[in-house]
Amino acid sequence: MDREFYVDFYRDVVEGGLDPALHYLLTGWRERRDPAPWFSTAWYLAQHPQVEASGLPPFFHYLTVGRAQGWAPAPPDWRVALRSDLPSVPERIAAARRAAGEVALDDPGLLTAALAGVNQAHVTVSHDDYTAMVGGVQLCIGREGEGVRGRRAHIHLFPAVRLPAVSDDPDYAVVVLKDGERIGAFPLPAMAALGEALGPAARSSVAIHNLLGHHPERLADMLAACRPAQSFFWVHDFAAACDGYTLLWNDERFCGGPPRGAEICRTCVYGPLRARHLEAHDVVFAALDPLIVAPSAVAAEIWTRARSAAPGSVLVHPHAELQTPGATAPQAERAVRVAFLGLPLPHKGWPAFAALAAQFAGDARYEFHHFGEAPDLRAQVNFHRVTASAEHPDAMIGAVKAHGVDLAVVWSICPETFCLTAHEAVAAGVPVIAFADSGGAAALASRPGNGLVLPSEDALADLFASGEAQRMGLGPRPAPAPMRLSGMSCDLMGAAHG
Repeated sequence: MDREFYVDFYRDVVEGGLDPALHYLLTGWRERRDPAPWFSTAWYLAQHPQVEASGLPPFFHYLTVGRAQGWAPAPPDWRVALRSDLPSVPERIAAARRAAGEVALDDPGLLTAALAGVNQAHVTVSHDDYTAMVGGVQLCIGREGEGVRGRRAHIHLFPAVRLPAVSDDPDYAVVVLKDGERIGAFPLPAMAALGEALGPAARSSVAIHNLLGHHPERLADMLAACRPAQSFFWVHDFAAACDGYTLLWNDERFCGGPPRGAEICRTCVYGPLRARHLEAHDVVFAALDPLIVAPSAVAAEIWTRARSAAPGSVLVHPHAELQTPGATAPQAERAVRVAFLGLPLPHKGWPAFAALAAQFAGDARYEFHHFGEAPDLRAQVNFHRVTASAEHPDAMIGAVKAHGVDLAVVWSICPETFCLTAHEAVAAGVPVIAFADSGGAAALASRPGNGLVLPSEDALADLFASGEAQRMGLGPRPAPAPMRLSGMSCDLMGAAHG
């Protein structure tokens, strides 16, 4: 049960001091409340009226009986199901602040002491702690830290309270890391110490990877006081174009980042705050004049259009490069191992993969596997914990090879700016089946020998039902292709920009 989801949507449960799980089991299901965003109580009962007649809570029935019989937990169009009761961005912000609680601030003297003797640094900015969180952006920041090690300090800044939008608090708290070690949490005004340390030499660099949770205008003032010799802004996603950083209209379909004030924004949950989001980023770009860097041509094209930027104003610098692979011989007939790599998130297409695994759970031709940091316990897949890091960047590639994966499904419903997991699959010698709208993943899969691009989830199911997926998994495939990771901003230091 998704307790956080339940209490966020049904505030009366919290106000009544009731345990969410107990409330759902006793009365919530009768009121057609949902225990998680992926399970529709009303739909499940409508499909199986005998469940309600039995008196069993439908979620309990699904977990103990229905799932084993292949019954769906929500309507087949999982994107529509996710849109149901979608909370507003202000509601999400309020929930994030409640979850964070009161921030314990540290003595500003700790920051002054940590910066003593530091007159040159590489300052990175993101939405969370790259040393504690898992993801592509975090790995990129880690690589930048490794790249400057021994040459200059690496100072990382992230908001003490993680928010799904930029902050409206000019004195918000910033957590500071130095060379991967936490210094403390400080109100933004105390960060003037950073400008005092770095400004006189004017030899530092700044790389902004994400501004969610920051107050961009005040942060821009502070960073400008550091007088960086170079500044970079990375297009890891499209957060600079909308607080809905995937550019998914109501988390359902790609909108492309329409012009400011477009009619479509008025019908989207992200529309009300988009103008503030865009204006805040405008201030950062004006203050720092950063080199805009995208990891793929797809990302550069979308970002340029969504930001109404000048053509050619974005530098394309891939996160990694693959050597051209050869091919391996066909394999003996056996169950094909099909994998999903990375975080099981809706915009990454996890619900489509989980539905595919459920549909073919009893089919001896296929096995379904998930490789990542955290499992989805409701899915009918084999989970393998994998944690990649700056110290172990090839962890995913090694795990995929070790478990003999035959096919990787990358079904992101928004354009990936690069898609490291797709590259890791090809690097491990595994063909990629990608959704046509998946951006960088589809671009990689469409290259000869790398995989297949499909237009819909029906086409994906047909591929498996027909046995073509089995033939693809056991047939000739790309040989493992060595992958060279970029040094991110470190590769670009000294490059001219304008």
